Amino acid sequence: MPNKQTICQDIRDMLNSGQLRAGMKIPSHRELSRKYCVAIATVTRAINELKSEGVVESVRGVGTTIAVPAPAAVPPERPDVALLNAGNDSNNHILTYAVNEIFIGSPWKVVNYNACANLKWYANFLRECHNCAHAGMILPVISPNVFAYMPDMQPPPNSKVVLLGGELPGCNFDVVRSNPFGEGLLIGDYLVSRAFRSVLYITPSPEGEQPESETLRGLALVLNRNQLAFDSTRIRRYRDEYSYGATPDPIRAAVEFTVALAEREPMPDVIVAGHDWVAIGVIRALRQCGFRVPEDVSVISAEKGCGHELNFVTQKLTTFDNLYYHQARVAAELLMERLKGNDSPIQHHQIHGMMIPGETSR
Repeated sequence: MPNKQTICQDIRDMLNSGQLRAGMKIPSHRELSRKYCVAIATVTRAINELKSEGVVESVRGVGTTIAVPAPAAVPPERPDVALLNAGNDSNNHILTYAVNEIFIGSPWKVVNYNACANLKWYANFLRECHNCAHAGMILPVISPNVFAYMPDMQPPPNSKVVLLGGELPGCNFDVVRSNPFGEGLLIGDYLVSRAFRSVLYITPSPEGEQPESETLRGLALVLNRNQLAFDSTRIRRYRDEYSYGATPDPIRAAVEFTVALAEREPMPDVIVAGHDWVAIGVIRALRQCGFRVPEDVSVISAEKGCGHELNFVTQKLTTFDNLYYHQARVAAELLMERLKGNDSPIQHHQIHGMMIPGETSR
């Protein structure tokens, strides 16, 4: 014989099958009483149980309807700005200094978080932001070849966000980045001005990775125009398994790869390294193999970002400065405007860097 649970389950089944939808009115108590051949008191107990579950609700003057789902709870907002750095301590110091210069004296406190190349920590931080959103975030973006951004890592909707270095899939935020194609042109101009006859580019990045592929395109354009051969055969790629994790070592793979390379083929006039850490690894490897830098082989970094302490590790590097300090300042200025209520269209800014002469290139 039908009872309270039968009525409840039938209404749940109709809701799940789509026969009943949010806001639709269900039959009156009297109609349900006749349909199930039960007392009105039994119907009342069934409806009260569904109310306690949030399945139905009573609307004065309308009757009992299927409840409209409550909007998703918005996480509480913290009155601070989260500056997240995914890389090394040196980059962290540069970014922190630049952002604090902008926000000092403002209502928003800058809170610095450094993942120290620990991708698991970085992922957990992004997930936890959904539970306690920051008023604003400056978020350096990691290459999709290294890190996969899952839907539950998207910044919360009530946070103002500025991205450094690239875009996030499915997100529409302000972006501040370098100009990789322009960097390639400037590095190429520098190599041509030094009259190098042969060039080799060494990088841990896979083929096609952005933005480095744009740097290589600009570099090839200038070198080939000046009769200096540069194509895919002049690019050497290696797998870097040491730069991320609990104890990152961004130099080791570059040393191992370059030592093996020097043992099987002649070295060029100049090696362009993908970034500063690669350059240091290349220099150490060349010295191990008996080459002098820059007398025998010059070494240039295509991306500065490790900080001044590298000068104590090796000779002062000849490097391309992407001006991370200025990128961070622009990002902080953009975020400040958003926090103050500026809702103008999303902005994309490109910062142009410059070559920094050093002691590793003749």
